[in-house]
Amino acid sequence: MAITVCGTCIDFGSQSICVDPAGIYVSGKFAFKSCDVNPHQGQGDACGFAAGGIGPAPRITTIQKWSFSSDGNATNSGNLGVMARSCLGAASSSTHGYLLGGYGTPAPGAEIVDCRDFIQKFPFSSGGTATDVAELLGKKCSISGHESTTHGYGSGGNPDANEIQKFQFSNDGNATDVGNLTRNFKNHASITSSENGYAAGGYSSSGDNYDKFPFTSDTNATDVGELGPVGA
Repeated sequence: MAITVCGTCIDFGSQSICVDPAGIYVSGKFAFKSCDVNPHQGQGDACGFAAGGIGPAPRITTIQKWSFSSDGNATNSGNLGVMARSCLGAASSSTHGYLLGGYGTPAPGAEIVDCRDFIQKFPFSSGGTATDVAELLGKKCSISGHESTTHGYGSGGNPDANEIQKFQFSNDGNATDVGNLTRNFKNHASITSSENGYAAGGYSSSGDNYDKFPFTSDTNATDVGELGPVGA
């Protein structure tokens, strides 16, 4: 089939689509089919970000950024806005990064630090200081983050926990309890597919399994497999 452009019309054989100031005109029959568009996943395809950490006192407060397209050193993109600086969970929407919980900076002379319940948010495009926009169910360190296209999730954490928490990207609301993992998880790996979140391994003597929970419904996780032996 020949496709030609004539003035403000595109001709597809004997059919055509034309545009004029009054609107769009279609001549003939056209079949319109949908196609799959991959949703936003994980950290995107432009830059990577790292936030906070444990280092020489005081704890690290910067948000660092580096490009995926060209190898080079990270640059400072912003700062954490509240006193939660290390062992943070992380999730991301298509436009912002979210930091969950974490250890705060100890008071002068103190050796013990508390976990925090903050959900911090920072923009990918412009950088700047992260803002405290919502709260987790409780104070959590070593919580892991996951994301769907519309919500962020936090799983497990320290003190020992098996909660699955969920918060909405569009309204900066507090997290809600939407299910449970099959055991307590902390310092565990977080993996996200287009439909499910996974919690794997972690610092625990109660099991070496990995759990799976769906984004489409608020329900408990299921044990779907075992990790291999250390060093395998």
